[in-house]
Amino acid sequence: MSGSRATPTGEFKINWINEDSRFHIFLGLDYPTLAHAREAHKAGMLSEPEFYDYLTYYRLHGSPPQDTVLGGSIGIHGLGEADPNVHQRFHWTDGCVAVTNDQIEKLAKLVRLGTKVIIR
Repeated sequence: MSGSRATPTGEFKINWINEDSRFHIFLGLDYPTLAHAREAHKAGMLSEPEFYDYLTYYRLHGSPPQDTVLGGSIGIHGLGEADPNVHQRFHWTDGCVAVTNDQIEKLAKLVRLGTKVIIR
């Protein structure tokens, strides 16, 4: 859910890449996926109109909306100017997976749009 700070689990694809992010490089994931939206709708967390809006957006744009009650703008990113000591000691992201700037640079060279990402 949006605001939970929890990292969603499942199978995703890299949906966008921002190489000029405040987090150095941001590899955006296609969260919430259709599977997440269906599960949330079935559980009553996503109302019928919200689910319809999700589906409509997805059909029009080929990617999920980023402003649902399930959250959005989830990805793998570097630290940017963040304190590496805080990174080592605390889970400080809002659901994303954070790695060092060196690690995200190496990872960014290995992936492209559509690369599958599994978070367990």
